[in-house]
This record gives sequence, structure tokens and C-alpha cells, in this order.
Amino acid sequence: MLLRSWVVFWVCLISLLSLQLAARAARANPPEEITSTQPASNDDTLQSQELMKQGAAKYARGDWLGAYEAYQRAWERTPHPAIAANMAATEIKLGKYLQAAIHLKYALNHLPPVQVEKRGAVQEQLEQLREHLVAVSLAANLNGVQIWIDGTQVGRTPLAEEVLLEPGHHSIRAEYAGAEQIKALDLAAGARINLVFDLSSA
Repeated sequence: MLLRSWVVFWVCLISLLSLQLAARAARANPPEEITSTQPASNDDTLQSQELMKQGAAKYARGDWLGAYEAYQRAWERTPHPAIAANMAATEIKLGKYLQAAIHLKYALNHLPPVQVEKRGAVQEQLEQLREHLVAVSLAANLNGVQIWIDGTQVGRTPLAEEVLLEPGHHSIRAEYAGAEQIKALDLAAGARINLVFDLSSA
């Protein structure tokens, strides 16, 4: 079930030098501590640990917004996959599905390949989030085509992965050497579409 406390898959290491993510039982609380694998001051690390404890306590009480705010402040000090995972858990509770997907992708991209079980848990949650989002695969007949979605550039073809969007109306534009194509779409939650742009006339 999407709204379950999936964050329970994470626990913290006792070491201040590294962190591992491990599975917990389905009713466990979110992690209470965090240590960063990225450069950060000792003050930032300690503050992040304290904020994670506060977030865990609020999460356990069902205070999703309070937990989210605590995790967000920890994230600002020490970006880390475990913090991203906890933020995603609270974002799911708050119905912020796109933001949750972004943080889950961060966690997945920063988990070591050897952490097979943890990566699988994150991937499973991403799949469940698709029920609330739209997955768009974008391609073109040429490499280097600029792709814009709702006025924001998302990259150039070939794009490495699909783009997740909120359901609703979206304008997708492709530009290459002065030529462009625009496609307007109204997309329902759970939709998965493939768009291919042809700019061969450019």
C-alpha cells in the first residue's frame, strides 16, 4: 500500500564516519540519526542528527507536516539518501507525490549498488508512486534536441530516463536548429506515454 510507512526500511549506523541503510519491520519508526557521507561541518552533522530525531518523533505521532519540516531542515544541512527517503515518506503522507518521487530517485541514485535490498525497496515505492503521477518517455529522431516541459528545460535527447509529471495539462516543446514542435497533452494519473519528436526538417 502506497501510504504505508515504507521509510521503515531504514536504520542508522552508530558510526559518525559512515551510514548504512537496512530493513526494519513494517511498523518501525523512521531513522533517528543520520551521518553524512558528503563534506559537512561537525555542527551540520550534529544538527542533522537532532533534526532527524525530531522528525522521527513527529512522524511516530502522525504529525506529517512537522516531520517533513524537520527532515527538510536536516536535508538543507546534510543532503543524504536516508534524509531523502524520510522526506519522501512524509511527502507521500501529505500527498506531495512528485516531490516524493524526486527524493526517492535521489536515494536510489546515491545508494551503493551492493545495497540490493534497499535499492529494491526504493524502486518498489517509485513504482507505486506512478499510480499518482504521469510517466513520459521522450525521444527525437535527432540527438541534441532540447526538450522543454511547461517552460522548463529538462534536457537534450537522448534523455537517460523518463520524466515524471503531475497529472493534468502539460505543454512539451522540442527545439533543434531553429525548428520546434509543441505537443499539448492532458494526462491522467497513472498514464505512461511515449513521445517521439521528428525535427528532420531542421
